[in-house]
Amino acid sequence: MKDKILDKIVIELEKKGPILLEDGEKIEDYRFLKKGHVDSMGLIKFILSLENAFNITITEKDTTSKNFGIIKGLTKIIKTKLKN
Repeated sequence: MKDKILDKIVIELEKKGPILLEDGEKIEDYRFLKKGHVDSMGLIKFILSLENAFNITITEKDTTSKNFGIIKGLTKIIKTKLKN
């Protein structure tokens, strides 16, 4: 089954440039912040686009969590918010 949340995150990240995975790296393990894929201004736009797409609010607490900068972690944050 396709993960629509993961797909949307990838689409939004690819607007900033191609995702370059290292050998054997899975897309869900991609560390988009650590790899500098999104700059500070781009991050605000990225967060807003995800908030609009899923009708959620991503808080400062969410953005400072260890999970936020990894695609699978961000997917988990969004899934949790959609359940509430």
